[in-house]
Amino acid sequence: MDLPGILQIILYGLLKGSVYGIIGLGMALLGGVARLINVAHGWFVILGAYITYWLFKIYNLDPMLSIPLIFF
Repeated sequence: MDLPGILQIILYGLLKGSVYGIIGLGMALLGGVARLINVAHGWFVILGAYITYWLFKIYNLDPMLSIPLIFF
């Protein structure tokens, strides 16, 4: 395997780990601060991914640029 392929795999792993970390951080904050367990947390993550996918397919919008749009 060449160097760009290895760097791409490392970057993908870091990005995927960051997403898992953000999801875990959100659940920990809700559980620790609000003393509330939000079972719909995963549903919101899937909804954001679904909207990002369709923005890319229909409007050919870069997924990284669609992130701020999804927050609002």
